[in-house]
Amino acid sequence: MDMYDKEKDTTWLIDVFKVVGAIAGSLSGAAVLFAVIGYIIVLSFIQEMNLYGLANFPREFFMEADLRFISDVSGFFGDHLILGPCAFLISFSASLVSLIYSHKKTMLKWVSLILTVVVVLITFKLGAFSEDGQRFILYAVSTPFLIALIIYLAMNINQFARPGDMVKSSYLSFVILFLLLVLSIPVSYGRHIYDLDVYSISAFEYQNKYENDSIKRMRDNITKGKGEVYYLMGHTAGKEIFFIPTANPKRMVIIDREAIDFIGIIRDPSGKTQTLRRILSPPIPAAEEKEKTLQPVSGKEKKEFEKLF
Repeated sequence: MDMYDKEKDTTWLIDVFKVVGAIAGSLSGAAVLFAVIGYIIVLSFIQEMNLYGLANFPREFFMEADLRFISDVSGFFGDHLILGPCAFLISFSASLVSLIYSHKKTMLKWVSLILTVVVVLITFKLGAFSEDGQRFILYAVSTPFLIALIIYLAMNINQFARPGDMVKSSYLSFVILFLLLVLSIPVSYGRHIYDLDVYSISAFEYQNKYENDSIKRMRDNITKGKGEVYYLMGHTAGKEIFFIPTANPKRMVIIDREAIDFIGIIRDPSGKTQTLRRILSPPIPAAEEKEKTLQPVSGKEKKEFEKLF
């Protein structure tokens, strides 16, 4: 075997190691991004709920936030079997085509830039839309646009080696907008959509050495069935947070985990649970509540009423 054959035999092995290294690097980067997105979701949520600084949150909480996002996206498409996937495909295809061909046509480049800016802005301003509108924009517009942007940036990754071309082709602008969109999606999801289940308490016991007025009053109310107390199960480290939404104003009781001997949980037979966002939301004013309960009188009912008098 000559020298050329030996080099040929070892070349394929080097290529294999390069591919393995590239895959490992991609997976590591994806894992870091996965953790960062989960952290942003949770941080945005606890700030929106005014829970920041009350307790430490374990790493599993951030991973759960990522999984909840994926589950919510799947649930949205499951509830909208035609509208959801169609809107996703249209948004993805239109954005990807405009991004790819923006190199060839200056007008299309500006259209793509403006479209990206608009998507970033509406994602950051998600609170201006209704609940259904928020989910539609985030899952069927922002997310597919982000995926298309990732594909476009990956296809033109060689421009990083030519800073001059990055500016001329607006590649650098798309990179900056990509980073803003990566931030805006988890921030808006955490602020407006993400939620946690809380569980109603039927029994509560604690160690006597930790007794104080707040703990004692809470236990007595639970025992006597006076008012609802909810428990944020398993999402904090070192401390447990209990919510008393029936109090005026709404109260929270924070207890060291080691002080608790027993907690009895009530689960709804239907499997549905109360959520933290719902119990902490401000109460509906009496006037608005009354207006919601009033139903418009139909013409037939009006005629029957007139006949009586």
